[in-house]
Amino acid sequence: MCLKRKMIPVAEWGASVMNGNRCCKVNLGGSTNKKKELSANGNRQPPTFIQRCLSIVKLIIPPVVLTLLPKCPICLAGYIAIVTGAGVSISTATYLRMTLIIICISSLLYFATNRLISLKRKSKDIA
Repeated sequence: MCLKRKMIPVAEWGASVMNGNRCCKVNLGGSTNKKKELSANGNRQPPTFIQRCLSIVKLIIPPVVLTLLPKCPICLAGYIAIVTGAGVSISTATYLRMTLIIICISSLLYFATNRLISLKRKSKDIA
């Protein structure tokens, strides 16, 4: 918050008191989070270009990983060996493959539910 300092003589020498008038932006809860920052008239600020790009990338990564993930664990072990130079056993590659599938599906479900919740909130705000 932008608060103007105003020197007021008080009992202690050198003490100052802050003026309570807001001059620019209102911040909810004292947080510096950009998503919670409101303008002076109370409207939520639109997301920046970088925030919009990051939200799109978050939605694109899980399907791309699921698409490029090989079906057999032997191929995954081979890809890991080619990329990192470290050998991985087939059982480790099997567990790694299943873990990647579970993470991708759960993140897709998370993003889909967040999107549905935000659409439902927007429809309530319009109505």
